[in-house]
Amino acid sequence: MASLTKLPLLSGAAAAAVAAALTSTGGAAAQETEMVEDINNGAISWTLGSDIVSKYVFRGYEIQEDGIIVQPYAEFTAGIADGIDVYAGIWNSTGTETNGDNNEHWLEADIYAGVSIGEAVLGAPIAIDVSYVNYTSPNDTFGQYEELDFFVGYDDSDNPISVAPYALLAIEFDTEAAGDDDNIYLELGGEFEMQVVDNAQYPVGLTVPVKLGLSLDEYYVDDEGDNEFFGYLSVGANVGVPLSFIPREYGQWSAAAGLTLFLLNDNAVGLDDGENENFNIVGSVGFALEY
Repeated sequence: MASLTKLPLLSGAAAAAVAAALTSTGGAAAQETEMVEDINNGAISWTLGSDIVSKYVFRGYEIQEDGIIVQPYAEFTAGIADGIDVYAGIWNSTGTETNGDNNEHWLEADIYAGVSIGEAVLGAPIAIDVSYVNYTSPNDTFGQYEELDFFVGYDDSDNPISVAPYALLAIEFDTEAAGDDDNIYLELGGEFEMQVVDNAQYPVGLTVPVKLGLSLDEYYVDDEGDNEFFGYLSVGANVGVPLSFIPREYGQWSAAAGLTLFLLNDNAVGLDDGENENFNIVGSVGFALEY
């Protein structure tokens, strides 16, 4: 996916898991990649998908845990020059349960746009991404706020086992949800990728994303309102497979499933779910269509 800012659980992990399945080896992977490229040779591409999650956890904060939680998304990308893409999209979270204040099931709708610069410009397997995100809650579960995100990552996908280290700096502003504070969040992470089933039609990829969420300026605070530097550490395991039985003229379909374990700072307000003070586990299944 072009954007690496929102899509907190399976959507990004699913894409990575399927990418691991398709690119870890030559042969079938190369044939599949060539088939996909034959479908869309233009400068514009798009992705549609949806995930079902056991809980909605964003950067350690548990946003929603009851009912069936469905998170559909869409993204459009345009290549404006070699190695430079612009993109825009929307990410949503809905569920069978409401927030208690009204009967609206649409909990979150995030609109984002950004620009991504890659190896063709930078001359190294590095990606730089700058994006704007507008977080909104149609059912008023939280107040609207905006965020400016800066991402830098290293692409080591040519290796047999990829690590893909990255850093993400997120600066909140115009924050109804947290008063006048412009909170700053830092995320350091990586994503181990490998192919676990080498099959001509249905290769299976495995990704193990690791994230460390930190607060540079009151993104996480204690009971006194003071900054808590450590927010959470998460480790996931996701498997993805292309749905090759769908004719390629209908795009590249994929499915994935995963689990993520969160180790939380229980001194930080909002990270204690009241049951397991230091841990949270999220399960996910989803699909995606790329064209």
